[in-house]
Amino acid sequence: MDIIFLDIEASGLASASYPIEIAWAWPEQDKEDSFLIDPTSADGWEYWDEYAEEIHCIDRNELIEQGVSVEEAAERLHSQLKGCTVISDAQTFDSFWMNRLFDEVSMRPEFKLVGVETVLTPVELEAYKEQSRLQRRYHRALSDVHAMISLFNEVRA
Repeated sequence: MDIIFLDIEASGLASASYPIEIAWAWPEQDKEDSFLIDPTSADGWEYWDEYAEEIHCIDRNELIEQGVSVEEAAERLHSQLKGCTVISDAQTFDSFWMNRLFDEVSMRPEFKLVGVETVLTPVELEAYKEQSRLQRRYHRALSDVHAMISLFNEVRA
């Protein structure tokens, strides 16, 4: 099955939060991308949760210094994923942050973001959730994508 996996790290979980790092991987095509987003390139992206920073180990200054603009982030996703269906294991949150990004640049994503439950059986989904809960790691988008791929392959085996 040809599946693209995506993960987003954010400034927190509150309604004022926004995406700060996005990664995706398409294992069958040997393609992936990962980038930080500069929050100063967007209007009103000020909210910052220090607990979230502890989890993903990305500080705001790193985003400002190394992040791409919201315009570049949206364009990269648009050009690389246009027409594709993309899998997230936190689809509600990731859709919220994806919409924040694309709304900021007055664009609509031309790819479909769906939950991992759309490609796993109920038994596989339960195994996936259980294994995911047991993992301990810093949450960086690309490492989370690689962990998703590994877990997905384990439960489908």
